Amino acid sequence: MRRILQRVIQFRSVEDPASPPDAAFCDGAPFQANVRLGASLYSHEVDRHGQVKQDEGRKIGTATACARLTDPKLPVGTQPPFVVRFDLPEGSFTALGACTIASNDVPERGLVMAGCTLRLTAFPKGVLGGVVTSLSTFNPSGLPGFGTGSWWTLQYYYDSASADSQGEIR
Repeated sequence: MRRILQRVIQFRSVEDPASPPDAAFCDGAPFQANVRLGASLYSHEVDRHGQVKQDEGRKIGTATACARLTDPKLPVGTQPPFVVRFDLPEGSFTALGACTIASNDVPERGLVMAGCTLRLTAFPKGVLGGVVTSLSTFNPSGLPGFGTGSWWTLQYYYDSASADSQGEIR
């Protein structure tokens, strides 16, 4: 009997020179990418109240993200196109959509906060599809004390026939 299963993975991305962006991936974006970011991905721990502990966590993968920014002021409400590939233990997931600029002046002018909602467009065999969302911080001005990174939730569906006895996708 076919059963559809769901998996949710939460992780943090941190811009990282040790994980440079894949230029070929950005060159293949369905828009002309003028921002390319490479990141390391980390699992995170939470306390009993759900607050994230501030250590980096355990590295679980890498990512390349590509965007098209047309206004250097990054006005609130704009929705630049965005594509990202996450290379995780479960496999490689690519997602495409837009990020909405929510703030460009908190806690300082030039620090940008955005939320991304992206549809999975490529994923491991056995996965049927899904969505990834983020709470993202972008520091294009290089403000001291702030980095570029995101908190991600990846939700995907897969057919139970493609999973092993532990529920891992084969």
